[in-house]
Amino acid sequence: MGICVEWLDFENFLADMGERPTGMTLDRRDASGNYEPGNCRWATKIEQQRNTTANSRVTFEGVTMTQAEWAIEKGIKQTTLSYRLRSGWSLMEALSLTPRLGLKRSPPARRASGRFASKYGDVVDLP
Repeated sequence: MGICVEWLDFENFLADMGERPTGMTLDRRDASGNYEPGNCRWATKIEQQRNTTANSRVTFEGVTMTQAEWAIEKGIKQTTLSYRLRSGWSLMEALSLTPRLGLKRSPPARRASGRFASKYGDVVDLP
């Protein structure tokens, strides 16, 4: 990780990035890349926390997001999603099934055909 030579002069940095917006800090789009105009942005604290190499990224239905972003997207607590994945649930099961409050359960039992019933009673094929 480095900084572009032009930014050693603050006026050049200011010309490229502009004034810092309220509530934002400097973030690198590619967390392993350099501090340079094409790799930097002003970001909120939440955006920065989600843009670290320590985050687990998951691709589901062609979309890649962090586990935290998927949990928000699907209305599942992040701890529930993490528990499900650590417990051997498939990604489809972990993201598709709505939690029942107060119950801890194992992954849904698969029928011999590799299918399971969703909460709506319809049968869903699993990969």
